[in-house]
Amino acid sequence: MIRTPLFPPPTMAMHNQVHPGDFIRTEIIEAHGLSVTAAAKVLGVSRPALSNLLRCLSKA
Repeated sequence: MIRTPLFPPPTMAMHNQVHPGDFIRTEIIEAHGLSVTAAAKVLGVSRPALSNLLRCLSKA
């Protein structure tokens, strides 16, 4: 019995991946005219945590 995968693997490698912080900034914060403080409140995270994400920082 030959099994066929339900989801074929991607045929193209991803290049120039977008950082999640860049996506959140452009698609959520800027698109809705929010401040970082307002966005953090709506998203249920602290302002410093969101700010670090937007600046592409992470805890090591």
